[in-house]
Formats: sequence, C-alpha cells, structure tokens
Amino acid sequence: MIDFKQWEIYFMKNKKVLKTINNLYREDKNFLNSFSYINNSFVATLGFGNYKFNELTIKLWAQALADELKGQNLKILIAHDGSNDNFSSYTNSISNIFKANKMQPFVFFKQAPISKNFIKFVLNKIDGINLVIYLSKYTYDNNYAISIFDGRGMPVAFKFLEKIVNRLDSTTLNDINEFEDEANFLDFNKLLNEYVAEIIKYNHTQSGNKLITIGIVLDNLSESFIKRIMGKNDIGYQFVKNKFLEDKPKVINLPLTSTAKFKNINYIFKFSYDFQKLYIYKKIRRFSFVPRYELIDINELIANYLIFINSILKTNDLAKNIQAIKSTLFTKNNLFESIAKKYDLSYNVGFFYEGSQDSEIINLFFNENYEINLGFSHSRYGDAFLAASIFTDMFNYYETQHMKFDDIKNHNLIQIDDLLISNFSFVCDPKNLESFETKIFSQVTLNQIPVTKVDDLRENIFNKEKYLAKIHFESNEWIGIKYSYELKRLLFVCQENKKTRGNLSQNLKKYFATTLRNYVKPIIPELDESE
Repeated sequence: MIDFKQWEIYFMKNKKVLKTINNLYREDKNFLNSFSYINNSFVATLGFGNYKFNELTIKLWAQALADELKGQNLKILIAHDGSNDNFSSYTNSISNIFKANKMQPFVFFKQAPISKNFIKFVLNKIDGINLVIYLSKYTYDNNYAISIFDGRGMPVAFKFLEKIVNRLDSTTLNDINEFEDEANFLDFNKLLNEYVAEIIKYNHTQSGNKLITIGIVLDNLSESFIKRIMGKNDIGYQFVKNKFLEDKPKVINLPLTSTAKFKNINYIFKFSYDFQKLYIYKKIRRFSFVPRYELIDINELIANYLIFINSILKTNDLAKNIQAIKSTLFTKNNLFESIAKKYDLSYNVGFFYEGSQDSEIINLFFNENYEINLGFSHSRYGDAFLAASIFTDMFNYYETQHMKFDDIKNHNLIQIDDLLISNFSFVCDPKNLESFETKIFSQVTLNQIPVTKVDDLRENIFNKEKYLAKIHFESNEWIGIKYSYELKRLLFVCQENKKTRGNLSQNLKKYFATTLRNYVKPIIPELDESE
C-alpha cells in the first residue's frame, strides 16, 4: 500500500489530521502494514494507518477491487449494517469509485442498514446482481469487516481476496479514479415489506387474540425490521435502551424507573451483533425489586417450540411442517430424541453450516450458540428476525392461555427433561491451544471424575470457533469444549442429571480454573537441561 508521504499529501489541507497521523506514525510500528483478511472478509479496526479502515484506505481498497474487475461492467450491491457512523460515507466512496470505473453500483435508499440475511433475500428477488460488498461488525468489540459475496450471497473464494491484496499493495493515490454521482437505488421499503410477508408465513398460528407485548433491545439496524414484523403480526412492542459488556449477557437488568413501563412485559428480545442469533430473556419474578430478565436456555426454547407446533392446531395454512431436525453434540440430544420419537420426527446429531449437503433435508437446525436455521429457504440460514416472529407467535399463544415461560416449561418438559446444562469459560491465549489439547486428550480422570469416552472434534471449525472434544462421564453426563478465536477463550458446555444439582459442573469448573490459570498469556517453554 502507500507510504507515509502519500498520507501527508492526502491530508495536507487538514492540519489537525496531519498532526495526528504524524504522531501515530512515530508511535505505531504497524502504521504501514496492510489489512488482515479472513475467509471472504477484510478485517480491521477504524482509525489511521494502512491496516485500518478510514476514508483513505477505503478508497484505495475500492480502487484495487475496481482494477481487479476492470472491463466486466458488473452490477455490485454495496450495503452495511449501521454498526458504525462512518459506514454511510464509506459506502458512498466505494460507489463513487465503482461509477468512475464504469461499474454499476447499487445501494439501498437512504443507506438503510440491513442484515446479511436480508441481502440474501434481496438477491433472490432481484436478478442481475453479480457481487455484494457488505460492511459490518466482525466482532462484538471494535473489529469491523468488508465482506465480499457472490450473486447468490455465498462467500467469494479466498483466492479472490488474495488477488485484491496483490492489487492493493501497488495501488497509490494517483490510481484512485472517482467522481461523485448517485448510485442506483434499491427500494428498501418495498423489499422490506416483501421480506416480512415471507417471514410471517413461518408462524404456526394466524389469527386469535394478540395479548403479548415484547421488549426489544434497540440497536442501529433492527428498528425498521421490528416495527414492520411486529406490525404485521399485530403484536405490541417496546424498545429497551441498554448497553452491554458482552453480546449475550446472562441477565438484563432495567432501571427501577422503568418498573411501571415494563410491568406487563414478560420477554425481552436481543439480537446478536451479526443479527444471525436471537437471545430471548424471561422476566424473573422472585427476589427482584427492579425489572430483571434471565436468558432462556436454547434447549428449552427449541424443545418448547417443537412441542408447540406439534400439539397446537395449526391455523396458518402457509406454515410448513418441520419433519427433520438436527443439532450439535453440545445440546440436549436425549431430550430431542424423546421429542422426535413422540411426534414421529427425524432427529440427527452433528454439525451444520451454510451449504451443508443435508441443507435440503434438514428443516430445523440449532446449536448451543443460539443459531437457529430453518432450512426451507436459502435466505433463512441464521435469520434472527424470522426467529423473532415464530417465537413471538408461540409466546402470544401461551399468553392467551395465561401461561408464562416457566409454566410452559413445566407443562411441556417436566416428564421428559431430567438434564441440566451449564456453561462457563476461561481466557486462553491461542498460542497455548495446542498445549491444552495435548493435556486434555491424555486425561483418564478430570478432578477425580472417571472419563469413559472422549470424542475428538478438532476437525470442526465454524464461525470463529474450533470444536475440541466432548468428554463423557456417567450416562448422559459430559462436558463439551471448544475454543473461540473471537473471544480468545475456552468455552465449556456441561450436561449432567438434575439429581446432581450442578455439582459436576462446579467440580469441573474448579478443575479447569486451576488448569488454565497460566494459560492467559503465552506459555514460555522450559529449556531442556541438556541444551
């Protein structure tokens, strides 16, 4: 990419920025490094430097891509998720450069922020889009991504990114060809109406009393989608303005001043930062003086939903039947085997990803990460807005029966679910992962608990996570272990019988807390005495 002299030339009329970048250049040894790229995405924080997203590097990147695609006259959709205030101007810059290089850029009217699933829906509706550029949040902290998808909404090949990087390395200020001109606009409202019309087809019921009001955690993207979805479902909603330290908090506490406002709100929906997961919280009614909501376990949520759609009369003729279910090894497999047997459903255990060979067969897949995929449509992979609609439908029905979530759980699951799931995690530097793997696969006991079997899952890497092992103890008792490259943490999922009252999880948590105490920072290998 460019040298520092070109930074000075570009910002020569802005003395404040010049002073800033001169200080950064002296202090930041990575200032002239290039972007990181992973799979189909360029990943960076925002700020000054060749390796960060800013108005200059965005233009250089767009020109490098335009040069790589030169002469093809492609129709390219440019969109963003609204997670950063700069994304609208970045989208305009990319569009202007594409226009100047004789390409056909498309953007949504008024730069409406959209989700990845909405893009897939649009691609199914509009013919002729060859490529998609999507600016979005990449991790819950300050990492962002420019992702590239083909005309079907699938990630482009990694080799294509390598070609752009090679172009980028030789692209300079003098190569940037741009002029301000309006892109082709897509009618966001029209497409949103069509999207919502398709989503509500998945609801199990169609008519009846609409008694429920849902709390929705407000963010930069979901407001327009939620207003349209809840409006079409004739469901009341209230937005919640809260900031969180993590993407999936276990509990949501609201201010005491909101007690009256949220008096009748029994559920709060929170979308993940990538809008591919939905976290649902139930109101805690005991021992709480402030409005307090607890995350519903994904196993209980899905189990109750399956019982709901198989035991309550379907009044929506457009709703499709769920016949084939799949979930990962880190979910309550025994519970779903029981439900599948009771309602004559097919149930399989394993992994599932976009483009899986069994994607045409599986109607419903879910995992311990709260990813819920309805396999009836290509654009329904990990669609959190669809999840919001179908679970609202379920909760509203039970509201008409004067049943809250704990009532539903006791009614549906008390005879078939005698298992307890718990989660914990510990920080682990990625450089120590191999050492941990060696240690864990050599154990015959964990904290004096006999190991009966170990499933090696290390070949399975999905969505910034590497599955490591599922370690079995007594019947139906196990601990699943995986590593999150995003969080730099080892994640543990423990299943045990309810009669143990969480003792297995507590013992294993203590064991791993001790084991991983020195794994926070890279372990310095001990020198062999013979050296």
